[in-house]
Amino acid sequence: MTDHRNSVGEVSRGTKFRTAADIAASGSTPYDDSTPLARAAEHVVLAGASRRGVPATIIRPFNVYGPRQEPRFVVPIMVGAALRGEPIPVHDDGRQTRCFTYVSDVVEALVLAGEKPGLGRLFHVGTTEEISMLDLAELVAQLAGGTGGIRFERPADRWGDDYEDIPRRVPDSSSALTILGWRPTVALRDGLSTTIDWYRAHRADLPG
Repeated sequence: MTDHRNSVGEVSRGTKFRTAADIAASGSTPYDDSTPLARAAEHVVLAGASRRGVPATIIRPFNVYGPRQEPRFVVPIMVGAALRGEPIPVHDDGRQTRCFTYVSDVVEALVLAGEKPGLGRLFHVGTTEEISMLDLAELVAQLAGGTGGIRFERPADRWGDDYEDIPRRVPDSSSALTILGWRPTVALRDGLSTTIDWYRAHRADLPG
């Protein structure tokens, strides 16, 4: 959390939705129970800001990726498998789509928000470059020279039959564009290439 004299800022996780019917991410869409820490953090920031009489600015980045990312996320998992020549895991049939945002674009959004303290609102930060998870796996394999193919996995085997994946997730970043002046500049292919090159040079950081 970053404190300004006249404002408070917080970086939240990208929204996860209550059902697969929720398609586009808007600032009014509620969290479900799969993101309790993110939801709690936002409530703490909003409550604290309200109590102190200062506006709170919250940034929700969506599907961030890049070098040094925690190994539990999808891009480093796929990159790690490809660089080891192993099958790249894909959930279900891989037709579910996501929009991935390179880390430097998220940093730029944070800088812009920091330069405009006191906005008192929430901003979604993400691209609209939509790709299916199967296409993402195939792109990673192509860029990394992966030879292990694709391994389709059933998420319910890990998380139970009540698990419901979201078929399509596209953030609404219009407020960040119009108010912050933020625009993503790194195309997915370019960001993945940079990320893969970093992991090639830092194989000890590859997810196991």
